[in-house]
Amino acid sequence: TPNLGVGEITIGSMPLRFYLAQELKAGRLPLWTERLYGGYPLVAETTIAAFYPPNLVFFTLLPAVLAFHVNFAFAFFLAGLFTYLYCRLIKLSRGASLLSAIAFTFSGYWVTHITHNIVIDTIAWFPVEIYLLERFVRASKRSSILLLSLVLAVVVAVQFLAGQAQFFVYSLFFAGVYFIFRLWSGALRPRKMGFGLASIALSAIVAAGLSAIQILPSLEYFRLSERAGGLTPEVINEHPFHFEELVTFVFPDYNGTPVNFTHNPPFQDKGIYWEMTTYVGLLTLLLVGASLLRIRSGMQVFLYVLLLASLIMAMGGIGPFRYLMTIPPFGYFRIPSRF
Repeated sequence: TPNLGVGEITIGSMPLRFYLAQELKAGRLPLWTERLYGGYPLVAETTIAAFYPPNLVFFTLLPAVLAFHVNFAFAFFLAGLFTYLYCRLIKLSRGASLLSAIAFTFSGYWVTHITHNIVIDTIAWFPVEIYLLERFVRASKRSSILLLSLVLAVVVAVQFLAGQAQFFVYSLFFAGVYFIFRLWSGALRPRKMGFGLASIALSAIVAAGLSAIQILPSLEYFRLSERAGGLTPEVINEHPFHFEELVTFVFPDYNGTPVNFTHNPPFQDKGIYWEMTTYVGLLTLLLVGASLLRIRSGMQVFLYVLLLASLIMAMGGIGPFRYLMTIPPFGYFRIPSRF
C-alpha cells in the first residue's frame, strides 16, 4: 500500500472485511460487536458495508482474502467498462473510449486509494450513473425512460450501500449537475420532459427505499455523532487542494511520496498524498491540451467548466467557494480536496 502497510487497509478495512466474512459464513449480519469499546454498532457506521451486494456475495462464497481482492477487481472492471460504454454512447471512437476508461480507472487518485476500499467501491458506480443518465435523456419511449429510471434507482442505492457517504454525495451532486446540463441542452424531448422528471422523482424514492436498510441505522448513529450539528469550518477545510499541487498532474511525487516517508508539501496545511494526487498520465494530458484547440460541442465546454469548478471547490477554505463547503450536505465532510 502507499503507506507501507500501516494505513487504513490493514488497521481498518481488512479486519472489518474479515469479520464480515466470518459473520456471513455463520449466517449472521454484523449488526453489533463487543470487540470494540464497550460494544459498537458496526452496521450503522457503514465502513463495513454489510449490505453492499458484492460484499454479500464475495464474502459469503469466497475465502476472506480472495474476496477482498476480487472485490477490488470488480470495482476497477465496473468503472472501466462503464466509462468505455459512456464514451461510446457520446460517439467517441473505440480507441478514444478505451483510453478514457484506462485514464479514469487507473489514474493516480484511484490507484493510491486502494488504502480505502469503500472509496473505490463507491466511486466505481459513478460512471454507471452517468451512463444511465445519458441513456435516459436519449430515450424516446416512455417505457424505456421508466425502465432506465428504475435501473438508476438500483445503482444509486447500491452505491450508497458501498459505504463512503462523502463520495456518494459528491457523485450525486455531479450527476445532478450533468443531468441539468443535458436537460438545458435539449437532450430530452420537450414532450417527454414532464414524464422524465416524474420518473427521476420516482427513481429517488425507489433508491431511498432500497437503501433504507442502511439509511435508518446510520441516521440514528449520525444523530449521536459529532457530525450531527455539522463540522466546524476548520475541520471541514482540513487538507485543501493548493494551486501549487497542480504540478502533480505531471509529477505525482513532486512533493515526495509516503513510500519512503518523504511526502512533505511546502504548505502550512499539508495535504494527504492520496487525496492530492491528480496524475492521469502524460498522454492523457497531451490529448486534453489538443482538444482545447478543437472545441466542437457544448459538451466539451461543459466538461471543462466542470473540471475548473471541481478544482476550485477542492481548494475549500483557501478558495473562493469556502462558504459553499460549510453548507449541508457538504458541511458534514472534511477534506475538500476530494472534489
